[in-house]
Amino acid sequence: MKHKILNDLTLIKPKIKGESDKYSWNFFKHLNKIKDKEIKIYYHTRSYISGEPITFNENEFLIGNVIVVRGVIKSNGGLIGCALSNVLRGGKIEDYWYSNIHNDFYEITDEFFNLYLEKGRCLFDANHNGWLAHDDDRFTTYDKYRICNYCGKRQNKKVEKVCEEVTNWI
Repeated sequence: MKHKILNDLTLIKPKIKGESDKYSWNFFKHLNKIKDKEIKIYYHTRSYISGEPITFNENEFLIGNVIVVRGVIKSNGGLIGCALSNVLRGGKIEDYWYSNIHNDFYEITDEFFNLYLEKGRCLFDANHNGWLAHDDDRFTTYDKYRICNYCGKRQNKKVEKVCEEVTNWI
């Protein structure tokens, strides 16, 4: 059964065409393009850097380990899809074949879409480090704290004095 987002993409459609807000315009556009396929989301359980086992954790979310599969799962368990990181970046999106001979992928479709519906792009920046594009309206800032307008997370302000020695060669 399709997740409710896939039945009604307007749930995650940004307000202004071509611009992300709480939700990613590139992700919405990609899902809209492949909406006639059976879309599933898989998580690769091995680090691409170290090869060590990892688990899906909404607070330490590795975008590069999420694969958007458009209904093609080979009899040998291989997946055909694209990395979520490529979708979010925009531009030409190509599908790749992902070998699953070691059962390193597991399906997270419902969990992922539930989290994305609730948190939006904050799912990709859980620490609110501010690297998301088009997030000028992301926070309501008060004197001693700020609140994320996308997911509701509150962060307290901490001011530290930093002294730093800099060497310049002239």
